[in-house]
Amino acid sequence: MIDPSEDPARGRRADGSKAERPSALPDASIFSFAPPNYKAAAQARPASASATATGYSTVFDALVSGEADIAGFVAYCLYKQNKRDWLVAFEREHHRRPTDGEVRSYIVGEGTERRLMIYRHLAEEILAERESEARRTAVVLPAPSAPLPLEPPPPPAPVSTPAAEPVAPSPPPRRPRGRPRPSVRRGASVWSILFYLAFVGLIVIAVVWFLRGGAFGHI
Repeated sequence: MIDPSEDPARGRRADGSKAERPSALPDASIFSFAPPNYKAAAQARPASASATATGYSTVFDALVSGEADIAGFVAYCLYKQNKRDWLVAFEREHHRRPTDGEVRSYIVGEGTERRLMIYRHLAEEILAERESEARRTAVVLPAPSAPLPLEPPPPPAPVSTPAAEPVAPSPPPRRPRGRPRPSVRRGASVWSILFYLAFVGLIVIAVVWFLRGGAFGHI
């Protein structure tokens, strides 16, 4: 069997594994899925570090006096909006993010009594404008009236059918004027035959008279 002290490489691996092995296991509370306790964390954190790092304690506590202080919450929102605008303007001008010292200087400047009074005054003006606008809207808009009772619709009117008018009998079909009736045509043909016979008879009588007395009487 080879002694580890004689093999330098194995000795280094053994030393490295000993060095990487932690001396104690981490606290199991960091793997807990329970909601974090912000109040306990805030109490454990030093107040000076919180005030200098974020300015939460100095500005928030100076503006908001309680849970019902609506004007204080609005003033703190104005402060946060102004801080965000300052960060955007700083990055646009210097092409970099501000350092921790520059941020602390900004927070100290915004935490003065004069700046806090300005934020408080702006918040009160905003709330007063919203209140007056709400009152004006309530005066202009009429109050909702009670719904009218629904009445049944009237029954439909009876539909009157018009009486049928008597139909007049249609006249008999009229024959064309140029075409005589059969009876008239038949009578006309008889008279034409009679006239023709009478004409022929007169001609015969005239010829006989001419032959007997007219022409042959002088021979």
